[in-house]
Amino acid sequence: MDNINILDCTLRDGGYYNNWNFSKKFINEYLHSIKYTKINYVELGFAQIKKNRNNGLCYNVDNNLINSLTIPKNLNIGIMINAKDILIKDNSPYKFRKYIFNKNISLIRIACHFNEINNILPYLKKLRSNKFKLAINLMQISEQSDQNISKIIKKLSKEKIEIIYFADSLGCMLEKNINKIIKLIRNNCNFKIGFHAHDNLGKAKSNVKYSIMNGVDWIDTTVLGMGRGAGNAKTEDFVNKADKSIIIKLIKKNFIKLYKKYKWGHNKYYSLSAKYKIHPSYVQEISQNINFNEKKILKVINLLKKKKSNNFSFKNLDKIVKLVV
Repeated sequence: MDNINILDCTLRDGGYYNNWNFSKKFINEYLHSIKYTKINYVELGFAQIKKNRNNGLCYNVDNNLINSLTIPKNLNIGIMINAKDILIKDNSPYKFRKYIFNKNISLIRIACHFNEINNILPYLKKLRSNKFKLAINLMQISEQSDQNISKIIKKLSKEKIEIIYFADSLGCMLEKNINKIIKLIRNNCNFKIGFHAHDNLGKAKSNVKYSIMNGVDWIDTTVLGMGRGAGNAKTEDFVNKADKSIIIKLIKKNFIKLYKKYKWGHNKYYSLSAKYKIHPSYVQEISQNINFNEKKILKVINLLKKKKSNNFSFKNLDKIVKLVV
C-alpha cells in the first residue's frame, strides 16, 4: 500500500445522498481528521462555474469556498469537473481557470463518458497547469468494447495528463473485467492508473484489493463507503491500524447520523441493478424518495431491465413509476 495513492472522495461521491450539503464546519472537521492519516488526496467535490442552487457547497466548489476552508498544509486537495460542464457553450477552460483553479488544488479530474472524449481533447491543453496533476476519469467503461477502450486510450496517450482512472459506474465489474481493463490501459499508454469501485455487488473492497494486486497506482475510497447508490470501497478498510482509529472517530462524530438517515450500502436491489446494467441512481431514487414496497421496487427494476437504463434520467424514472403506481 505504500506505493498506492489513496484519494478519499467522500465529499464528492457521498454528496449524491445529501445533495452535497456538507457545512464548512463538517468539511473542516473532516479535513482536520484526514490530515493525521497517510491518505494522500482528498476530493472536495465538483467544480462549477454556474452555481446549482439546489445543491450544496461540495457541488459548487470555487475559489471562495476553498479560500474559506482551513486546509492542512500536508493534504493534497482535488476537485472533479464533469466534461459536459466544460463543453457547455460559454463555459470555456479559461473561465474554469479564473473561477476554480486555486493554489491549494493539487489534482483535477475530468469525468468523461466515452462519447465525450473526442470533444474534450482540444480543451485539455487549455486546462493544463504545472501546479496540479490532471486526470481523466473514464465512466461506464464496462459498457465499452476492448477495441473502443484501446482506441480511446491511444488518443489520450498523446495528451499531457498524469492519470487515467476507470470507474465501475454500474457496479457490475468482476475481477476478470478489472484485469482486462488494466492490461488494455497498460498496453496503450504509460500513465498512472486509478480505479473507482462501486459496491452494487458487494465487491468494492475485494475489487479494489484485486486492482492493487494487478498494478493500479491510485484508488478511490470514501468514509464508511458513503457514495452514490450502494456506495464505494470504505476508506477505513485501506489504511493502517493507527489511521483506521482516526477514521473511526470521524465516523462516530460525523457520519453515523448520515448513515442512519440515508442508509447507503449494498443490498439485493443494487445487485439486480448491476446484473441488468441499470444505473444505480434508479435504485437510490426509488429507495430514498418513493414510498414503494419490495414488490413494487422489483417491478420497477424488471421494467428498467427491459429497456436501456445504464444512463439515469428522472424523466425515464417518472414514466416507469407511473406504470407501477
